[in-house]
Amino acid sequence: MIITTKRFSGWRWRMLAAVGLLAHASLVAAQPSAAAGYPNKPIRVIVPVPSGAAADIAVRRLADSMGATLGQPLVIDNRPGAGGGLGMGLAAKAAPDGYTLVVGTQNILAFNPALYKTVPYDTVKDFAPISRFISVPNVLAVSSSLGVTTMSDLVALAKKRAAEKRPINYASGGNGTSSHLSGAQWRNKINVDINHVPYKGGPASVVDLIAGRVELTFANIQLVLPQVNAGTLKALAVTSAKRSSQLPDVPTVAELGMPELEMASWIGLLAPAGTDPAIIEKVQAALLKAAHLPETKAAYEKDGNVVETDATTKSFQQLIAKDVEKWTAIIRSSGITLD
Repeated sequence: MIITTKRFSGWRWRMLAAVGLLAHASLVAAQPSAAAGYPNKPIRVIVPVPSGAAADIAVRRLADSMGATLGQPLVIDNRPGAGGGLGMGLAAKAAPDGYTLVVGTQNILAFNPALYKTVPYDTVKDFAPISRFISVPNVLAVSSSLGVTTMSDLVALAKKRAAEKRPINYASGGNGTSSHLSGAQWRNKINVDINHVPYKGGPASVVDLIAGRVELTFANIQLVLPQVNAGTLKALAVTSAKRSSQLPDVPTVAELGMPELEMASWIGLLAPAGTDPAIIEKVQAALLKAAHLPETKAAYEKDGNVVETDATTKSFQQLIAKDVEKWTAIIRSSGITLD
């Protein structure tokens, strides 16, 4: 039988439409959410930096507690390379099923798009932000054997060496890292020629600083704090807005007349774009619980870091977009480029 619009017009069409909508709603309600049984296997967490780097240490502090809350272990998968681009690129292409997460840092997500001509990911489009978990200030540190004890001493040495055509060397954890940009901003501020020596990760740069192969670094606080406490390194400044509770006698860059050098890099967790929001909520709840455990907060603070989380995924998303805009302008005006 052929059904025509003439025969089923008016109220009959409205009744059929209502029945169709009810049937569709019942079908949708009957379909289980992707998050209902999540997780039912281990979760891979891509860490786009080497083992022992600040972001690696930071996420490992959360992994066991988050795994206990979620009922499945978090497996750390270090994928360093290309300034963090290798790991982020892998995560961007991973299935959005909640079984691949990625640690994102301010430098990888906000600096790299402006530093490199191309990166294998789109910071805004390729990821579903979950939450930050800590912020990490940098410390301007020198070898104790260098013989300088203040920022003024270091600037004087840099000018002397530049005049002698023997520029001092500053180490970073790699091109595009926060330690690289902090050093570049300092060089521009004092207007003195110094050499940038990039390493494959912050730990390697600190080893060479202690050995005297380079003169200074702006390294994440947790990498240099043990050496400062041991007396092998001398801390001259911190890049946070406030003094560190672990280095209360060390002035901030703002106190030394260099407020533009303020930087407290954040570290957060993200998933591939398209991941079920209900899964994101489960992971975020586990992260917030783990980050705010008294023992976890104490461990972070002992390293000089600050626990910093986002109440909503939207607030983290907005922060990332804001930082991309801010650091794109700073990097382009400074003329720093890679590639």
